[in-house]
Amino acid sequence: MMTRRRLRCSPGPAEGLLALLCLPAGTLWAGQAGAALSGLDCQPLYAEVLLNDRRVPELAELCRAGEETEMTPQALEALGFQQDLLPPPQASGRIALSQVPGVSARYDPLRVLLTLRAPAGLLQLQRYSSGGEGLPPPSLSSPPLPGVLLNYSLYAARAEGEMSASGWSEWQMHGSDSWLLSDSQRLVWQAADKRVIHLDTRLQRDFVGQALTLTMGDTATVGPDWSRSTRITGLQLGRNFALQPESGTAPDALLTGQATLPSTVDIYINQIRQSTQRVLPGPFDIEGMPVRNGVNSVQMVVTDITGRQQVRSYSLYGASSLLRAGLSEGSLAAGVPRRSWGIRDFDVDGNPVFSASLRRGMTDTLTLESHTEGRRQEQMAGAGLRWIPDSQAGLVSLAVAGSTGNGRQLSWGWERTSGPLSLSVSEQRVNDRFRDIATGEGAVLPRLSRQVFAGLNTPWGNPALGIIRQEDREGAARRYTSLSWSWGWQGGSVSLTLNRQAGPSPARSVALWLSVPLGREITLNVSRTSARQGDSMTTSLSGRHDALDWRVSQGTTSGHASQSQAEVSQRADWGDLSAGITQMHAPHTTTALYGSASGSAVLLRQGAWLTAPVSEGYALVSTAGVPGIPVRLENNLAGVTDGRGYLLLNHLQPWQRNSVSLDVASIGDNWSLGQTSREVVPPRHGGVLAFFDVRRNVSAELHLTDAGGQPLPAGGAVSLSGLPLTQVGHDGMVWLADPPSEGRLEVSVPGGGCQVVLTPALVHRAQKAPVQTVCRIPAEEKSR
Repeated sequence: MMTRRRLRCSPGPAEGLLALLCLPAGTLWAGQAGAALSGLDCQPLYAEVLLNDRRVPELAELCRAGEETEMTPQALEALGFQQDLLPPPQASGRIALSQVPGVSARYDPLRVLLTLRAPAGLLQLQRYSSGGEGLPPPSLSSPPLPGVLLNYSLYAARAEGEMSASGWSEWQMHGSDSWLLSDSQRLVWQAADKRVIHLDTRLQRDFVGQALTLTMGDTATVGPDWSRSTRITGLQLGRNFALQPESGTAPDALLTGQATLPSTVDIYINQIRQSTQRVLPGPFDIEGMPVRNGVNSVQMVVTDITGRQQVRSYSLYGASSLLRAGLSEGSLAAGVPRRSWGIRDFDVDGNPVFSASLRRGMTDTLTLESHTEGRRQEQMAGAGLRWIPDSQAGLVSLAVAGSTGNGRQLSWGWERTSGPLSLSVSEQRVNDRFRDIATGEGAVLPRLSRQVFAGLNTPWGNPALGIIRQEDREGAARRYTSLSWSWGWQGGSVSLTLNRQAGPSPARSVALWLSVPLGREITLNVSRTSARQGDSMTTSLSGRHDALDWRVSQGTTSGHASQSQAEVSQRADWGDLSAGITQMHAPHTTTALYGSASGSAVLLRQGAWLTAPVSEGYALVSTAGVPGIPVRLENNLAGVTDGRGYLLLNHLQPWQRNSVSLDVASIGDNWSLGQTSREVVPPRHGGVLAFFDVRRNVSAELHLTDAGGQPLPAGGAVSLSGLPLTQVGHDGMVWLADPPSEGRLEVSVPGGGCQVVLTPALVHRAQKAPVQTVCRIPAEEKSR
């Protein structure tokens, strides 16, 4: 019998010759006929291509005319050549490779292989990403959990028979579609003042894909740093890049180079390797390299396949306040200003205001800013920029603004960080007619505000100098000078600060602070301050014992007054507690007792939980009702599920991927686990469900016999409802995994079959010990 072998038309290295045989019938003859009609002796064919020692994955169409190889511009472009750098094609529409400057071509007819060598400048630009830019926003692994979150903080004290208390609370209601309703209050409880003060009420909606947040209710206006924020009750829509924390807003490094051969590019930033990237021959860009603020030393090492290296070094200046080229952020708000926030309830100004801001990265080194705000018959508008003129020049900022009535404001600044040295200077000037929204609410800007800072990071300490000068509208000038030095070692630190205030109320002070570890869990802290008003000194010991943190201190002043204090605190899964006692001796002794509590209460459809303060996001872990299952957060043990099979994790990063997993090594073999790890993305101050399908492995053993009490023979097939299940073992034993509580087992025996009816009682007994059961022949089989 004759067999046929199928010919595989694959462009692999060993099958280059077969590529000709795989062409459609008549291809070569048709090509030759076309060449004859055009007056050219050219043989078109398909061949493999090796370009600068890189094998091109696709076959390329070429034409052989004697010893000359010709290709169309489109075919050369598909190989990676820049078409606009190629010579014009001939009358046939093809380009002779010998006419392309710098290109050498060698054709091997036996292997049907075209080997090309080309300068890197002729090849197309390749773009690569280090993975730090352009990440899509993380999607919620499951919808947000609808529920209510209550955050609270309480403080109470009793001194000389009088009781006082203060507190803060905020409740938040989350919907299943990124809506958040929140309300916060402040508690004041004193002898002459007992009240609850309303702070903020707002309804907020996050649009994660667009990085937008809509707020209705109490909010604060947003603008560049040369403007001021104002609390309002109204409406605000603005960019919120916190919804996409994995996509940075600051410019990343864009590194360029070229490779003649396939190469590996290693990038070092500040002597630390940040990326390794394989590149193809030709020019390349590598983008998405994060850089820190200040001058960064960058080194790019290109190693080709022959081992030859090229090293390029240069500097980049990073500034987190800049926006990437083409990226914009802004805010639009309107409402009525809040007055006496935190002091009186619902005190608003009836005169509506508006505020609008826009920032855009024009290039990676230039960001433009604009802002306007105002109210009826009073407006302010301005524009500014942030610019890095050179990698060694630092960051320059400039802004000008004007207001109704010929008000003017000028702001400028410069900062530079290079290695251990940090320098910055900024100044803001306004004339007496300049007014913004905050001015109308009583917050008057000083006529002049200037700040100078210099800091140095050295192995023997960190000295710093800060100078602030302010001049108010009446012309009174004040200058604050601070000179400090700090040094830290393993577990300990020391700092010295000299402060001087010049102006209408001159003052001087010197402060020394020392922290020394005394063992693994005890620390000695000493602070001493010397000022014109007097000297003071405080000595304290702090440490930890089991789950309790403790602290004792003794302080004295030059007026012979002293203060003693002792405090203990505990952070538990259900909240934070602290209690202490203070004694003042000046001149008679006064004793005060105090305590505080803070935490959160979470109310969900699945139940209610008391937990430590929830400041970011949380996840509810469910193990399908199985208690005692250990759970890890970012590979750290976070707790075990409760009696209902739940565990609330409250330290998750919002809008970021958080890894939640089961501690498989601590779970016994009698459990069946599905997926053991999940990435969850909770919203800010909200939660998501992390469900794990955990089931106990249930088995039952039956000892099957016939009607005479004899064990069934081994090897008989056992099925459940017609589905094959297992076989009869030695001595009639049958082992069932996860058996149903009700059903019918069918067993094949010599001469026919028999059946066993499963009941809940039978299955329950068989889970504890083998149960002898008679396998009965059906009535119709018995009658035969």
